[in-house]
Amino acid sequence: MFLQRLRVPDLDLSPDLARLSGLVRYLAGDGRDRHRFIGYAARDDDLTALRPHAERIRTAFATVVVLATGGSAVGVKAMISACAAVRAETSVPRIHFADNLSASTLAALLQTLDLRATHFLVISKSGRTMETLAQFMVFLEAARAAVGTRLAHHFTVITSPGENPLRHLAVLEGLPIFDYDPDLDGCFAVFSLVGALPMLMAGFDPARLRQGGAAMLERVFRASNVRAIPSALGAAAHFRLAANGKCAAHVLMTYDQRLMEVTQWQRHLWAESLSKNGCGTTPLVALGPLDQHSQMQFYLEGPPDKFVTILTSGSLAAGPAVPEAACLRHPDLRYLARQRIADIVAAEAHATIETLVQAGRPLRRITVSEPDEKTLGALMMHFMLETVFAAHLFGIDPYGQPAVEEEKILALDQLNDTQTQPVVGRTA
Repeated sequence: MFLQRLRVPDLDLSPDLARLSGLVRYLAGDGRDRHRFIGYAARDDDLTALRPHAERIRTAFATVVVLATGGSAVGVKAMISACAAVRAETSVPRIHFADNLSASTLAALLQTLDLRATHFLVISKSGRTMETLAQFMVFLEAARAAVGTRLAHHFTVITSPGENPLRHLAVLEGLPIFDYDPDLDGCFAVFSLVGALPMLMAGFDPARLRQGGAAMLERVFRASNVRAIPSALGAAAHFRLAANGKCAAHVLMTYDQRLMEVTQWQRHLWAESLSKNGCGTTPLVALGPLDQHSQMQFYLEGPPDKFVTILTSGSLAAGPAVPEAACLRHPDLRYLARQRIADIVAAEAHATIETLVQAGRPLRRITVSEPDEKTLGALMMHFMLETVFAAHLFGIDPYGQPAVEEEKILALDQLNDTQTQPVVGRTA
Protein backbone atom coordinates (compact mmCIF):
# COMPACT_ATOMS: atom_id res chain seq x y z
CA MET A 1 0.00 0.00 0.00
CA PHE A 2 2.85 2.39 0.85
CA LEU A 3 6.56 2.38 0.05
CA GLN A 4 9.09 5.12 0.81
CA ARG A 5 12.69 5.31 -0.41
CA LEU A 6 14.85 8.06 1.06
CA ARG A 7 18.12 9.31 -0.46
CA VAL A 8 19.93 11.87 1.69
CA PRO A 9 23.67 11.26 1.19
CA ASP A 10 26.05 12.02 4.06
CA LEU A 11 23.25 12.90 6.45
CA ASP A 12 23.29 11.40 9.94
CA LEU A 13 19.70 11.18 11.15
CA SER A 14 20.47 9.13 14.26
CA PRO A 15 20.24 11.95 16.85
CA ASP A 16 16.98 13.23 15.40
CA LEU A 17 15.42 9.79 15.18
CA ALA A 18 16.42 9.14 18.79
CA ARG A 19 14.52 12.29 19.78
CA LEU A 20 11.43 10.93 18.00
CA SER A 21 11.43 7.52 19.65
CA GLY A 22 9.90 8.90 22.86
CA LEU A 23 7.25 10.79 20.90
CA VAL A 24 6.22 7.59 19.13
CA ARG A 25 5.65 5.89 22.48
CA TYR A 26 3.71 8.91 23.70
CA LEU A 27 1.46 8.93 20.63
CA ALA A 28 0.73 5.24 21.12
CA GLY A 29 -0.47 5.91 24.66
CA ASP A 30 -1.44 9.11 26.46
CA GLY A 31 -0.68 11.28 23.43
CA ARG A 32 -3.96 10.36 21.73
CA ASP A 33 -5.75 13.03 23.76
CA ARG A 34 -3.33 15.73 22.68
CA HIS A 35 -3.11 14.53 19.06
CA ARG A 36 -6.79 13.80 18.53
CA PHE A 37 -6.62 12.88 14.84
CA ILE A 38 -5.03 9.57 15.82
CA GLY A 39 -8.11 8.35 17.69
CA TYR A 40 -10.49 8.88 14.78
CA ALA A 41 -8.80 6.20 12.68
CA ALA A 42 -10.11 3.53 15.07
CA ARG A 43 -13.68 4.84 15.30
CA ASP A 44 -16.80 3.64 13.55
CA ASP A 45 -19.55 4.47 16.03
CA ASP A 46 -20.13 7.97 14.63
CA LEU A 47 -20.72 6.69 11.09
CA THR A 48 -23.96 5.02 12.15
CA ALA A 49 -25.58 8.40 12.72
CA LEU A 50 -24.08 9.96 9.58
CA ARG A 51 -25.09 7.31 7.04
CA PRO A 52 -28.89 7.87 7.05
CA HIS A 53 -28.46 11.64 6.72
CA ALA A 54 -26.00 11.26 3.85
CA GLU A 55 -28.16 8.68 2.09
CA ARG A 56 -31.18 10.96 2.23
CA ILE A 57 -29.17 13.67 0.52
CA ARG A 58 -27.75 11.27 -2.07
CA THR A 59 -31.19 10.15 -3.13
CA ALA A 60 -32.81 13.60 -3.07
CA PHE A 61 -30.28 15.92 -4.72
CA ALA A 62 -28.36 16.16 -7.99
CA THR A 63 -25.68 18.48 -6.57
CA VAL A 64 -24.00 19.05 -3.21
CA VAL A 65 -22.09 22.31 -2.76
CA VAL A 66 -19.51 22.26 0.05
CA LEU A 67 -19.15 25.73 1.57
CA ALA A 68 -15.85 25.67 3.45
CA THR A 69 -12.36 27.05 3.19
CA GLY A 70 -8.85 26.42 4.48
CA GLY A 71 -8.25 23.27 6.46
CA SER A 72 -11.95 22.43 6.57
CA ALA A 73 -11.98 22.21 2.76
CA VAL A 74 -8.64 21.01 1.40
CA GLY A 75 -8.63 17.55 2.99
CA VAL A 76 -12.20 16.75 2.01
CA LYS A 77 -11.58 17.98 -1.52
CA ALA A 78 -8.44 15.85 -1.80
CA MET A 79 -10.21 12.66 -0.73
CA ILE A 80 -13.28 13.07 -2.89
CA SER A 81 -11.32 14.21 -5.96
CA ALA A 82 -8.94 11.25 -5.78
CA CYS A 83 -11.68 8.68 -5.14
CA ALA A 84 -13.83 10.05 -7.95
CA ALA A 85 -10.90 9.91 -10.38
CA VAL A 86 -10.13 6.30 -9.45
CA ARG A 87 -13.69 5.18 -10.04
CA ALA A 88 -13.83 7.09 -13.33
CA GLU A 89 -17.57 7.48 -13.00
CA THR A 90 -19.89 10.39 -12.46
CA SER A 91 -20.61 10.96 -8.81
CA VAL A 92 -24.27 11.13 -7.85
CA PRO A 93 -24.81 13.67 -6.52
CA ARG A 94 -22.19 15.86 -8.18
CA ILE A 95 -19.95 17.46 -5.53
CA HIS A 96 -18.86 21.07 -5.99
CA PHE A 97 -16.40 22.83 -3.67
CA ALA A 98 -16.90 26.54 -3.09
CA ASP A 99 -13.62 26.72 -1.17
CA ASN A 100 -12.35 30.11 -2.31
CA LEU A 101 -14.39 33.28 -1.95
CA SER A 102 -14.68 34.80 -5.41
CA ALA A 103 -17.25 37.28 -6.66
CA SER A 104 -17.23 35.92 -10.22
CA THR A 105 -17.41 32.27 -9.16
CA LEU A 106 -20.19 32.92 -6.70
CA ALA A 107 -22.20 34.86 -9.28
CA ALA A 108 -21.76 32.03 -11.81
CA LEU A 109 -22.94 29.44 -9.28
CA LEU A 110 -26.03 31.47 -8.49
CA GLN A 111 -26.85 31.59 -12.19
CA THR A 112 -26.17 27.94 -13.02
CA LEU A 113 -27.26 25.94 -9.96
CA ASP A 114 -30.73 24.51 -9.78
CA LEU A 115 -31.28 25.44 -6.15
CA ARG A 116 -34.26 23.12 -5.89
CA ALA A 117 -31.95 20.17 -6.62
CA THR A 118 -28.94 21.40 -4.59
CA HIS A 119 -27.88 20.64 -1.03
CA PHE A 120 -25.38 22.87 0.79
CA LEU A 121 -22.92 21.43 3.30
CA VAL A 122 -21.53 24.32 5.40
CA ILE A 123 -18.33 23.61 7.38
CA SER A 124 -16.63 26.01 9.77
CA LYS A 125 -14.94 24.93 13.00
CA SER A 126 -15.17 28.35 14.62
CA GLY A 127 -18.49 29.25 13.05
CA ARG A 128 -16.95 32.66 12.43
CA THR A 129 -15.06 32.08 9.18
CA MET A 130 -15.79 35.22 7.18
CA GLU A 131 -15.61 33.66 3.72
CA THR A 132 -17.83 30.71 4.62
CA LEU A 133 -20.39 32.87 6.42
CA ALA A 134 -20.62 35.26 3.46
CA GLN A 135 -21.29 32.43 1.01
CA PHE A 136 -23.69 30.71 3.39
CA MET A 137 -25.86 33.79 3.81
CA VAL A 138 -25.91 34.48 0.06
CA PHE A 139 -27.01 30.92 -0.76
CA LEU A 140 -29.40 30.81 2.20
CA GLU A 141 -31.41 33.73 0.88
CA ALA A 142 -31.22 32.50 -2.72
CA ALA A 143 -32.48 29.09 -1.62
CA ARG A 144 -35.24 30.66 0.45
CA ALA A 145 -36.56 32.35 -2.68
CA ALA A 146 -36.42 29.05 -4.57
CA VAL A 147 -37.71 26.52 -2.02
CA GLY A 148 -39.56 28.59 0.56
CA THR A 149 -40.02 26.86 3.90
CA ARG A 150 -38.02 23.74 2.94
CA LEU A 151 -34.63 25.28 3.81
CA ALA A 152 -33.83 22.60 6.40
CA HIS A 153 -34.00 20.03 3.61
CA HIS A 154 -31.32 21.88 1.61
CA PHE A 155 -28.65 22.70 4.23
CA THR A 156 -26.42 20.79 6.63
CA VAL A 157 -24.05 22.57 9.03
CA ILE A 158 -20.87 21.30 10.72
CA THR A 159 -19.51 23.62 13.41
CA SER A 160 -18.14 23.52 16.95
CA PRO A 161 -20.47 23.27 19.93
CA GLY A 162 -21.32 26.47 21.78
CA GLU A 163 -22.43 29.88 20.65
CA ASN A 164 -21.13 31.13 17.30
CA PRO A 165 -22.71 33.01 14.38
CA LEU A 166 -23.02 29.99 12.09
CA ARG A 167 -24.67 27.80 14.72
CA HIS A 168 -26.94 30.69 15.73
CA LEU A 169 -28.19 31.15 12.16
CA ALA A 170 -28.57 27.38 11.68
CA VAL A 171 -30.68 27.09 14.83
CA LEU A 172 -32.85 30.02 13.78
CA GLU A 173 -33.52 28.35 10.42
CA GLY A 174 -33.97 24.88 11.90
CA LEU A 175 -31.07 23.41 9.90
CA PRO A 176 -29.50 20.06 10.86
CA ILE A 177 -26.24 20.60 12.77
CA PHE A 178 -23.35 18.20 13.41
CA ASP A 179 -20.64 19.02 15.96
CA TYR A 180 -17.11 19.75 14.79
CA ASP A 181 -14.60 18.51 17.37
CA PRO A 182 -13.32 21.82 18.83
CA ASP A 183 -9.96 20.25 19.71
CA LEU A 184 -9.27 19.10 16.14
CA ASP A 185 -7.51 21.43 13.68
CA GLY A 186 -8.95 21.62 10.16
CA CYS A 187 -6.08 20.01 8.27
CA PHE A 188 -6.02 17.16 10.79
CA ALA A 189 -9.79 16.61 10.59
CA VAL A 190 -9.99 14.35 7.54
CA PHE A 191 -10.80 11.20 9.55
CA SER A 192 -13.52 12.91 11.60
CA LEU A 193 -17.07 13.66 10.47
CA VAL A 194 -15.65 16.70 8.63
CA GLY A 195 -14.32 14.23 6.07
CA ALA A 196 -16.72 11.36 6.67
CA LEU A 197 -20.02 13.13 6.02
CA PRO A 198 -19.11 14.65 2.62
CA MET A 199 -17.50 11.35 1.59
CA LEU A 200 -20.74 9.54 2.37
CA MET A 201 -22.69 12.16 0.44
CA ALA A 202 -20.42 11.53 -2.55
CA GLY A 203 -20.89 7.75 -2.29
CA PHE A 204 -17.47 6.85 -0.88
CA ASP A 205 -16.61 4.87 2.23
CA PRO A 206 -14.97 6.76 5.12
CA ALA A 207 -14.68 3.49 7.05
CA ARG A 208 -12.13 2.30 4.51
CA LEU A 209 -10.32 5.64 4.74
CA ARG A 210 -10.01 5.12 8.48
CA GLN A 211 -8.86 1.54 7.97
CA GLY A 212 -5.99 2.85 5.86
CA GLY A 213 -5.09 5.35 8.56
CA ALA A 214 -5.27 2.67 11.23
CA ALA A 215 -3.02 0.38 9.17
CA MET A 216 -0.41 3.14 8.97
CA LEU A 217 -0.65 3.73 12.72
CA GLU A 218 -0.19 0.03 13.40
CA ARG A 219 2.93 0.06 11.23
CA VAL A 220 4.27 3.02 13.23
CA PHE A 221 3.45 1.72 16.71
CA ARG A 222 4.63 -1.84 16.02
CA ALA A 223 7.93 -0.81 14.45
CA SER A 224 10.86 -2.45 16.19
CA ASN A 225 13.02 0.58 15.42
CA VAL A 226 12.15 4.19 14.68
CA ARG A 227 14.14 3.85 11.44
CA ALA A 228 11.36 1.58 10.17
CA ILE A 229 8.82 4.41 10.43
CA PRO A 230 8.56 6.29 7.10
CA SER A 231 7.04 9.43 8.64
CA ALA A 232 9.79 9.64 11.26
CA LEU A 233 12.48 9.28 8.59
CA GLY A 234 10.85 11.95 6.45
CA ALA A 235 10.54 14.37 9.36
CA ALA A 236 14.11 13.77 10.49
CA ALA A 237 15.45 14.35 6.98
CA HIS A 238 13.46 17.59 6.65
CA PHE A 239 14.65 18.87 10.00
CA ARG A 240 18.32 17.89 9.63
CA LEU A 241 18.58 19.35 6.12
CA ALA A 242 16.99 22.59 7.35
CA ALA A 243 19.22 22.71 10.41
CA ASN A 244 22.28 22.28 8.15
CA GLY A 245 21.13 25.11 5.89
CA LYS A 246 20.41 22.75 2.98
CA CYS A 247 16.63 22.83 2.88
CA ALA A 248 14.59 25.99 2.60
CA ALA A 249 11.77 24.30 0.67
CA HIS A 250 10.06 20.95 0.35
CA VAL A 251 8.74 20.00 -3.10
CA LEU A 252 5.97 17.42 -3.30
CA MET A 253 5.70 16.39 -6.95
CA THR A 254 3.17 13.81 -8.06
CA TYR A 255 3.14 11.92 -11.33
CA ASP A 256 -0.45 10.80 -10.77
CA GLN A 257 -2.81 13.65 -11.50
CA ARG A 258 -5.46 11.96 -9.37
CA LEU A 259 -3.32 12.84 -6.33
CA MET A 260 -2.84 16.52 -7.16
CA GLU A 261 -5.40 17.69 -4.60
CA VAL A 262 -3.62 15.55 -1.99
CA THR A 263 -0.44 17.54 -2.61
CA GLN A 264 -2.43 20.76 -2.15
CA TRP A 265 -3.72 19.46 1.19
CA GLN A 266 -0.21 18.47 2.32
CA ARG A 267 1.08 21.93 1.38
CA HIS A 268 -1.65 23.52 3.50
CA LEU A 269 -0.93 21.13 6.39
CA TRP A 270 2.82 21.76 6.29
CA ALA A 271 2.57 25.55 5.98
CA GLU A 272 -0.06 26.01 8.68
CA SER A 273 1.53 23.62 11.18
CA LEU A 274 5.26 24.31 10.91
CA SER A 275 5.71 27.95 9.89
CA LYS A 276 6.06 29.40 13.38
CA ASN A 277 8.78 31.17 15.33
CA GLY A 278 10.94 31.42 12.22
CA CYS A 279 10.86 27.65 11.69
CA GLY A 280 9.69 25.43 8.87
CA THR A 281 10.43 24.98 5.19
CA THR A 282 8.45 26.39 2.28
CA PRO A 283 6.04 23.78 0.88
CA LEU A 284 5.83 23.63 -2.91
CA VAL A 285 3.74 21.38 -5.14
CA ALA A 286 4.40 20.20 -8.68
CA LEU A 287 2.66 17.99 -11.22
CA GLY A 288 4.57 15.70 -13.53
CA PRO A 289 5.23 15.54 -16.35
CA LEU A 290 3.86 19.10 -16.79
CA ASP A 291 6.19 20.86 -14.38
CA GLN A 292 9.31 19.11 -15.69
CA HIS A 293 9.22 21.78 -18.37
CA SER A 294 9.71 24.65 -15.92
CA GLN A 295 10.19 23.88 -12.25
CA MET A 296 12.65 21.04 -12.79
CA GLN A 297 15.19 23.50 -14.18
CA PHE A 298 14.88 25.39 -10.90
CA TYR A 299 15.24 22.27 -8.76
CA LEU A 300 18.31 21.07 -10.66
CA GLU A 301 20.27 24.25 -11.33
CA GLY A 302 18.71 26.72 -8.95
CA PRO A 303 19.80 27.12 -5.31
CA PRO A 304 20.55 23.67 -3.81
CA ASP A 305 18.16 24.16 -0.91
CA LYS A 306 15.23 21.90 -1.74
CA PHE A 307 14.15 18.46 -0.60
CA VAL A 308 12.10 16.79 -3.33
CA THR A 309 9.47 14.10 -2.77
CA ILE A 310 8.26 12.25 -5.88
CA LEU A 311 4.80 10.77 -5.31
CA THR A 312 3.65 8.04 -7.68
CA SER A 313 1.06 5.29 -7.70
CA GLY A 314 1.92 1.71 -8.51
CA SER A 315 -1.11 1.10 -10.69
CA LEU A 316 -1.63 4.06 -12.96
CA ALA A 317 -4.50 3.67 -15.38
CA ALA A 318 -2.92 2.44 -18.59
CA GLY A 319 -4.77 4.83 -20.85
CA PRO A 320 -4.61 4.57 -24.61
CA ALA A 321 -1.54 3.48 -26.56
CA VAL A 322 0.12 5.72 -29.11
CA PRO A 323 -0.96 4.46 -32.58
CA GLU A 324 1.88 2.71 -34.40
CA ALA A 325 0.78 3.87 -37.84
CA ALA A 326 1.11 7.54 -36.93
CA CYS A 327 4.57 6.97 -35.39
CA LEU A 328 5.93 5.24 -38.49
CA ARG A 329 5.38 8.37 -40.53
CA HIS A 330 8.60 9.87 -39.12
CA PRO A 331 11.70 8.04 -37.85
CA ASP A 332 11.99 10.28 -34.78
CA LEU A 333 8.58 9.12 -33.56
CA ARG A 334 9.11 5.36 -33.65
CA TYR A 335 10.10 5.16 -29.98
CA LEU A 336 6.50 6.10 -29.11
CA ALA A 337 4.86 3.35 -31.16
CA ARG A 338 2.42 1.26 -29.10
CA GLN A 339 3.59 2.89 -25.86
CA ARG A 340 0.81 3.27 -23.31
CA ILE A 341 0.39 6.75 -21.87
CA ALA A 342 0.94 5.41 -18.35
CA ASP A 343 4.26 3.88 -19.44
CA ILE A 344 5.42 7.20 -20.86
CA VAL A 345 4.55 8.98 -17.60
CA ALA A 346 6.33 6.27 -15.56
CA ALA A 347 9.44 6.63 -17.72
CA GLU A 348 9.46 10.38 -17.16
CA ALA A 349 9.07 9.94 -13.40
CA HIS A 350 12.01 7.51 -13.38
CA ALA A 351 14.10 9.94 -15.43
CA THR A 352 13.30 12.79 -13.02
CA ILE A 353 14.37 10.70 -10.04
CA GLU A 354 17.62 9.63 -11.67
CA THR A 355 18.44 13.18 -12.74
CA LEU A 356 17.90 14.47 -9.20
CA VAL A 357 20.08 11.67 -7.82
CA GLN A 358 22.86 12.45 -10.28
CA ALA A 359 22.65 16.12 -9.30
CA GLY A 360 23.10 15.15 -5.65
CA ARG A 361 19.76 16.60 -4.56
CA PRO A 362 18.15 15.18 -1.40
CA LEU A 363 15.25 13.07 -2.56
CA ARG A 364 12.65 10.53 -1.57
CA ARG A 365 10.09 8.56 -3.53
CA ILE A 366 6.74 7.58 -2.12
CA THR A 367 4.82 4.95 -4.07
CA VAL A 368 1.26 4.04 -3.19
CA SER A 369 -1.05 1.46 -4.67
CA GLU A 370 -4.31 2.39 -6.38
CA PRO A 371 -5.39 5.62 -4.61
CA ASP A 372 -8.71 4.37 -3.27
CA GLU A 373 -10.13 5.23 0.16
CA LYS A 374 -7.86 2.85 2.10
CA THR A 375 -4.68 3.93 0.33
CA LEU A 376 -5.57 7.60 0.77
CA GLY A 377 -6.13 7.01 4.47
CA ALA A 378 -2.65 5.53 4.85
CA LEU A 379 -1.03 8.33 2.83
CA MET A 380 -2.79 11.13 4.70
CA MET A 381 -2.02 9.56 8.08
CA HIS A 382 1.63 9.37 7.01
CA PHE A 383 1.73 13.08 6.19
CA MET A 384 -0.04 14.08 9.43
CA LEU A 385 2.36 12.02 11.52
CA GLU A 386 5.33 13.41 9.59
CA THR A 387 4.11 16.93 10.33
CA VAL A 388 3.76 16.20 14.05
CA PHE A 389 7.22 14.59 14.12
CA ALA A 390 8.78 17.57 12.31
CA ALA A 391 7.10 20.01 14.71
CA HIS A 392 8.59 18.09 17.63
CA LEU A 393 12.08 18.36 16.15
CA PHE A 394 11.65 22.07 15.39
CA GLY A 395 10.35 22.59 18.92
CA ILE A 396 7.01 24.11 17.93
CA ASP A 397 3.32 23.37 18.43
CA PRO A 398 1.83 21.93 15.19
CA TYR A 399 -1.67 23.12 16.06
CA GLY A 400 -3.19 26.55 15.62
CA GLN A 401 -2.33 29.40 13.26
CA PRO A 402 -1.75 32.57 15.33
CA ALA A 403 -0.45 34.67 12.43
CA VAL A 404 -3.54 33.88 10.35
CA GLU A 405 -5.77 34.90 13.23
CA GLU A 406 -4.11 38.34 13.23
CA GLU A 407 -4.90 38.70 9.52
CA LYS A 408 -8.53 37.76 10.15
CA ILE A 409 -8.82 40.46 12.81
CA LEU A 410 -7.40 43.10 10.48
CA ALA A 411 -9.79 42.08 7.67
CA LEU A 412 -12.72 42.29 10.08
CA ASP A 413 -11.58 45.73 11.23
CA GLN A 414 -11.38 46.87 7.60
CA LEU A 415 -14.93 45.71 6.90
CA ASN A 416 -16.20 47.36 10.07
CA ASP A 417 -14.53 50.61 8.97
CA THR A 418 -16.31 50.53 5.62
CA GLN A 419 -19.64 50.44 7.44
CA THR A 420 -18.93 53.94 8.75
CA GLN A 421 -17.80 55.37 5.40
CA PRO A 422 -20.21 57.01 2.93
CA VAL A 423 -21.14 54.79 -0.01
CA VAL A 424 -19.89 56.22 -3.32
CA GLY A 425 -22.75 57.62 -5.36
CA ARG A 426 -25.25 57.67 -2.50
CA THR A 427 -27.37 60.81 -2.22
CA ALA A 428 -29.19 62.14 0.78
